[in-house]
Formats: sequence, structure tokens, C-alpha cells
Amino acid sequence: MTVSKSVLVIGGSSDIGHAAALRYAERSWQVALAARDTITAQRNADDIKARTGNDVAVHALDILETDRRAAFGDDLPARPDTVISGVG
Repeated sequence: MTVSKSVLVIGGSSDIGHAAALRYAERSWQVALAARDTITAQRNADDIKARTGNDVAVHALDILETDRRAAFGDDLPARPDTVISGVG
């Protein structure tokens, strides 16, 4: 049984976040996108799925809401192996 690794891309609605997530999905990683703009993040997730066949999760996160960051991590279904920040 092959166990794939997982990556969380914070800033998943950005062009850089989208490109990074696509590269990981192409290598069969489980990908999750976190973004304030979940509509654009979902569009990116749909594009990645169309290109790779891999499902991509989308999570709402406003990185400026500092009091919410700990709860965001606690609410994830599993801890990712890698986290990438494309915020800013």
C-alpha cells in the first residue's frame, strides 16, 4: 500500500500557491488549499483536479485573523506533512 504525503498551501488562491499545489499534486501528494478567497481557491482546486485527477481540499483561512490560527490547525482533518505559505 502506498501512502501519499500531504501538503497544505496557505495562500491557495494566489498564482504562486496554485502553481506550487499543482506541482505537488502532479507528484501524487494530497493537496489542501487554505485561503481567504475560497471562491478563487476552489477554482484553483478544480483546475488541479482536472489536470491531475487528484481531489484538492479547500479551507477558509484569513491569515490576518491571528486569534483564529490555532483553531484552524486544530480543525484540519489531519496534520499535513508539509506547509507552504504563499501569502503576501
